[in-house]
Amino acid sequence: MPLGNYEILSPIGAGGMGEVYRARDPRLGRDVAIKVLPEAFSGDPQRLARFQREAQALAALNHPHIAAIYGLEEAGGIRFLVLELVPGETLATELHSRGALPLQEVLEISRQLAGALEAAHEKGIVHRDLKPANIKLTPEGQVKVLDFGLAKAMSSHTAEADPSLSPTLSLGATRAGVILGTAAYMSPEQARGKAVDRRTDVWAFGCVLFELLTGRQVFSGETVSDAVAVILTREPEWKSLPEATPPRVRELLRRCLNKDATHRLRDMGDARIEIEEILAAPASAPDSAAPSYEPSSASSSPAPRSSAGRRPVALGPALLVTAAVALAVFLGAWLGQRGGSPAGTLLMRVSFSAPPQERLPRMNHPVLAISPDSQNIVFIAGHDGVNQLFVRSLQQNEATLLPGTADPRNPFFSPDGEWIGFFAEGRLKKVPLRGGNAVSLCDALLDDSRGASWGDDGWIYFAPTFTTGISRVSESGGKVEAVTALDETKGERTHRWPEILPGSKGLLFTLGSIKSPDYYFDAQIAVKSLVTGQVKILMEGGTNPHYLRSGHLVYATASGLVAAPFDLGKLETTGPPLLLPEQALVATDTGAVNYSISSGGVLAYVHGEAPNAEHALQWIDLNGKVELLAAPKRNYFEPVLSPDGQRVAVTIPGPRNDDIWVLDIARNTLTRLTFGPAAAFAPLWTRDGKRVIYSSERENKPGLFWKAADGSGVEESLMTSPTSPTPDSVSPDGKTLLFTQTDPNRQGDIRLLRLDGDRQARDFLATPFNEYGATISPDGKWVAYVSNESGTEALYVQAFPGPGGKWQITSGAGANPQWSRDGKQLFFRLDQGVGKVDVRTTPTFSASAPRMVFRATFGGLRPFSRLLFSLSPDSRRILSIPGGEGHAGATQINLVFGWADELKRRVATAGK
Repeated sequence: MPLGNYEILSPIGAGGMGEVYRARDPRLGRDVAIKVLPEAFSGDPQRLARFQREAQALAALNHPHIAAIYGLEEAGGIRFLVLELVPGETLATELHSRGALPLQEVLEISRQLAGALEAAHEKGIVHRDLKPANIKLTPEGQVKVLDFGLAKAMSSHTAEADPSLSPTLSLGATRAGVILGTAAYMSPEQARGKAVDRRTDVWAFGCVLFELLTGRQVFSGETVSDAVAVILTREPEWKSLPEATPPRVRELLRRCLNKDATHRLRDMGDARIEIEEILAAPASAPDSAAPSYEPSSASSSPAPRSSAGRRPVALGPALLVTAAVALAVFLGAWLGQRGGSPAGTLLMRVSFSAPPQERLPRMNHPVLAISPDSQNIVFIAGHDGVNQLFVRSLQQNEATLLPGTADPRNPFFSPDGEWIGFFAEGRLKKVPLRGGNAVSLCDALLDDSRGASWGDDGWIYFAPTFTTGISRVSESGGKVEAVTALDETKGERTHRWPEILPGSKGLLFTLGSIKSPDYYFDAQIAVKSLVTGQVKILMEGGTNPHYLRSGHLVYATASGLVAAPFDLGKLETTGPPLLLPEQALVATDTGAVNYSISSGGVLAYVHGEAPNAEHALQWIDLNGKVELLAAPKRNYFEPVLSPDGQRVAVTIPGPRNDDIWVLDIARNTLTRLTFGPAAAFAPLWTRDGKRVIYSSERENKPGLFWKAADGSGVEESLMTSPTSPTPDSVSPDGKTLLFTQTDPNRQGDIRLLRLDGDRQARDFLATPFNEYGATISPDGKWVAYVSNESGTEALYVQAFPGPGGKWQITSGAGANPQWSRDGKQLFFRLDQGVGKVDVRTTPTFSASAPRMVFRATFGGLRPFSRLLFSLSPDSRRILSIPGGEGHAGATQINLVFGWADELKRRVATAGK
């Protein structure tokens, strides 16, 4: 993709100043980094002019340990910086993977870092945002400081010291007003919002040096206000420094981290000289009589809550009984003091595990809920190979299985906590908390339903499919009534994740529209008054809303959980959102977020990493052995191997839309294939490997396209459609394409398109059920696909092109079917790994019982994804995106008692 005189090669990442790309400068024959500035910034003439003046001054920096700024340019209305492309990892990455570094390495890194700061300060340039994430270490061990002075260049005249302008702060966090990634390195004067000079870099240098020696931040907190309070009131924990730390290094740290800027080290040149002399001195044992810089009196400053003490405590088997008793005692005390003042409320974080040897399943629905009275947790876990509901009383040490709840989805409590609602077997059901027969209430498509909430008016509000409005049914069952309807004139596509408000006079829900490529994190949080019928948009960019009786609206964004003050009477927010430290597990294909809040303000959640993190690709052989590819780390989705196994077509999100890229495995190079203007996704290779087929939209018309895999030529439209089609499989002769076509109710049918003929779409499998993910066997005589005709998604095989028989391959979960090259085995995805069946086609079709090949978790599932792994041509391994606790297979549920009161404190502090 060209951008002015540069060829964009691949995305690198995103920061508070915009997206960053690797690009090629053909004029000078070198690779550079392109940082595209946000549209809002580029559209402000005054800030842009000031930024240009600052960038010119920054470009004058010429030092071996400072990443160069080559220029500020514009092309096609896009403003961007051209920067030196620095190889290697940041110190933040090194610290995360290695912990504290060896003393000699720390001294060498610090020497180079001090020299870079010294050179910049001599030209009157202050970094203002120095931290490990802004410092790279090349493979040769050379330090390179990134984004020098850009925090000031980005700011306005009146907000020069605003640390939210951190160039490396994520966009999501910036929108929420959270600056935690920068706050830990702010000097006291910077934290107070005062003007800063080179002494603020001296302080940050001391913070980085301390962290390199100890492996942990010298000042930290769970919120910005916590971090600032620690910076302003507490001394570093000098005893945490390694015993081998030389006295001169300790003294240097003390001078750098003096809270009084007038008594702080004056010049980074002095620090560089000190470090060089330490490096040149003969090695000797540390001076045992070296002075200690621990504060002389514990009462000299208030003791903060340590971040280590705020982490969830895992309850291992040996401690389970004791921890359960302690939890029961705490719970009694906590419940007993609810009438007291918030200031006296205890804050406690604990966690408990799923049943032994089991993991919480990877699902695109929530897997847990906490009862309104905070006494019980219901969650989904495996039992005898089948997912079922378990209930755990917080005053007991064991979870109880609820019989008759096989293959459940989305559990939720009744207002009195005596019943549990859930989806199963194509029905909305309820079951008594104490055990008993499950009661069916109404029909609801198992894998298409999107959330439910039980109101105190005796109605259950739920999303029956993922392209309809919200409906309701009586808690006793009966007729289903519509509550909200999609406004197609506004491009609305889905209403989901309902939350009925106290008093049942208002309904929160997630509203996704055609305007949002990812209509979950880019969706809107809406509320409908059930009195007036009016619908209001409360927030842009979020999903899965919950109301907290403390007067807050909580929802999820791509950056994590967010809270905003909310007026229940007026049904509107009354203040800006605040990003919270809890990171709950997200199903990026549906926008489901695994958290639940009780009426008493207890938070229950399954931890998960940010959904847009960069990751590697991996091979997994049939024994479960994992081997990471050396390819660049990106936010990959839908990896598909070429027929020869040498290339991978993959979806990668970009600054405007998702696009298809092609990875050359041998060369470890990524080449962009599509260039918008709309998102492109679901890549599929033609049988000869010469083209890639994909789904996209042109002029508001969804359709299928293909393009030469080497990027030559232009894309060609294969067909258009009312809804987004997904390419699934090409016949062995290369003449027929099978694809999934959804109707307005999001029911999938499998259709075929002749690639060598009239290109008119025809039905292959059109039923009242949801079918998708078809794949044609190597001999072209059979099609494997997924259907929910049995009430749950299962795998089927049918004769192709027909007529002929049909065989059900799995009795339960099964997706992502792929044939071995000889057609004798059929591989597929299970909830906890990869399964397969042996296949015989003569004298008639038959398949063995399904069996697990290996257990694994997969990342990369998102809207419209149908592939989580791709089978190699020799059928000996699969290519996939790594999963983990942040994607699937979690074992622990985290609880935060007193969370509502802590939230009130955070919001109040942030509003000052």
